[in-house]
Amino acid sequence: MSTTLPHPYFIILRNGVVFNCGCKLSIKEFICNGITMKKNTLILSFIGIVIVVLLIIIAIVKQSNNTVSNQTTIRQLQVATDPNFPEIKGQLMPGFPQFPIYPGATLEASAKTNPEGQPDTGYRAKWVTEGNVPTVMKWYQNELPKNDWQFDPPKDMNNTGEQVAKIAKGNLSGNIVIEAGQGSKSEIVVEVRKIN
Repeated sequence: MSTTLPHPYFIILRNGVVFNCGCKLSIKEFICNGITMKKNTLILSFIGIVIVVLLIIIAIVKQSNNTVSNQTTIRQLQVATDPNFPEIKGQLMPGFPQFPIYPGATLEASAKTNPEGQPDTGYRAKWVTEGNVPTVMKWYQNELPKNDWQFDPPKDMNNTGEQVAKIAKGNLSGNIVIEAGQGSKSEIVVEVRKIN
């Protein structure tokens, strides 16, 4: 009498002996091998599930790191007041008005004061220079009127922390801010907007 046993291979049982592809096993050996195979299958299945879960977690972490990285880039604006406003590092934005630049100042960035694709409403630019706040502001007080800019001086021209002066020319109005930076450096921020 032949009996088929649940095993991955076709097995025939005759007189208490199991034949598996020509190999003889006793019933005890066959059952032990079957149990071991079931344990191994369970272990391998568990390991496979763990690997899949780990791969999913790694993919999620990578995606969240990319999102954080993109958000960080948006926050690293030099002069634009809104991440939707175009900004150029190291050069003046096309359309920025003629404006005297303090000797030795280095342009960090410039930006528009409106979102991309909309009519220009104004501009901002930031320079960094050696020199204290009163010296830099005094220079602008002398130079801006020579270049047809109106200059309304700050209340305290001796303030060494920050000074804000109002400026205007034609259809542009705004301010110039001189602020103490790191060490002996000062930051110069100019913002002008179109007025109707």
